[in-house]
Amino acid sequence: MPKFDQAMIDRALERFNKIDEDAKPEWGSMSLGQMRAHMVTAIRYSLSKDELTPDEGSFLIKHIAGPLFVNGIVKFPKNVAKPKLYDASAPTATLDELKTEMDEFLTELNSGSFDPPPHPALGDLGPVGWGKLHDVHADHHLRQFGV
Repeated sequence: MPKFDQAMIDRALERFNKIDEDAKPEWGSMSLGQMRAHMVTAIRYSLSKDELTPDEGSFLIKHIAGPLFVNGIVKFPKNVAKPKLYDASAPTATLDELKTEMDEFLTELNSGSFDPPPHPALGDLGPVGWGKLHDVHADHHLRQFGV
């Protein structure tokens, strides 16, 4: 079952370290740096650091498909449509920048007072749901790069 904790961060960073900077994805068009920026954007959004986007989710996504993905029952498909928030032409980010955001998310998650915004497609996930989503999201993109 997906869970965002220090062990998850450590496992993800270990997998990230196995990817060469010039690695090509097995699907999609993002470079490694763009993928890290994409992940940073998702975490920043959940921390309310970036502008919130309008609700794009359908009943099917919010109540059926979303919970299957967030709970790790079904893996995100390759080339899955993403909310408009996530721009594949985004700038790049370093692994240190991603680690900083992951650490901050974990601190907020453990604070007991974290109140994240709704996800633009999946709706209200709450703190634990956002953590699960970040876990499965990281796994999805790490698999995209073969690790």
